[in-house]
Amino acid sequence: MKLLILSIGRDIVSSAERQLGRSADAVVRAGDIKPEQYSEIRREVYEWLRNWQGDTIQLVLSGPLALAFTLGQLAGLNHFDLQIFHYDSEQRTYLEVPMPTRQEIL
Repeated sequence: MKLLILSIGRDIVSSAERQLGRSADAVVRAGDIKPEQYSEIRREVYEWLRNWQGDTIQLVLSGPLALAFTLGQLAGLNHFDLQIFHYDSEQRTYLEVPMPTRQEIL
């Protein structure tokens, strides 16, 4: 299992690692970014996903919603075993997001 942390804007790496109880295998980190920079970030994330294809990949996302959505579009073009995590401020921890199924849209 691989852990990839996408940390855009506020740095969440150390808190995510602490809460998940392990070090990240890779981190994609940047400060505030503009939409023109999304392609560079997407390329870097995609390279990690492609390198780890066949493994289970835990992905912690922190950054612009539009960037996350377009990363989902990229992931949907390929077959990756992804577990997505988001920060739940009420529980103050990272929680796994259930993966969508075709039943949701039928």
